[in-house]
Amino acid sequence: YSGDPDAQQAADTPAADAVPPEHAEAHRLAQEGDYAGAAAAYERVLESDPHDALAARERAKALLLARSGNADVRAVRAAAAAHPDDVEAQLAVADIDMIGGQIEDAFGRLLDYLAAGHRDQIEPVRKRLLRTKKKYAIQRIRLDSAESGTAKPMIYRFVSGKRLRK
Repeated sequence: YSGDPDAQQAADTPAADAVPPEHAEAHRLAQEGDYAGAAAAYERVLESDPHDALAARERAKALLLARSGNADVRAVRAAAAAHPDDVEAQLAVADIDMIGGQIEDAFGRLLDYLAAGHRDQIEPVRKRLLRTKKKYAIQRIRLDSAESGTAKPMIYRFVSGKRLRK
């Protein structure tokens, strides 16, 4: 605190220029609740700069909110409980968990779903894991594999596309 109330207020308020200019349209759309539009705008940013990590992260968040931001949480959880073999129901609950900040629960649910014998559904789960939080998913799965020695090394291979060393 510098003793200047205007400086403190500016420090407490996010700066408008904190949003890169090329992200402005996508950011505005997300602020307005148009998550599908925001995701499309972030996709355009990524087309011009495929290495823009901020755009990739914000696009993943926008896609998540476009899919499940207005979902009835109780109905989604009830559907998943009633249909434990339905990959779409499990993906929907994982989305709800992600929105609620329960990232480990979301990934755990999907990994448990695969470990329970739903290997024929690995592709939609793998795509969701990679699309949502690629770096987090691979790091977490590596950690789980090393700690537990369970079927998760097999899942890591499918999620990351890499083979584990024996």
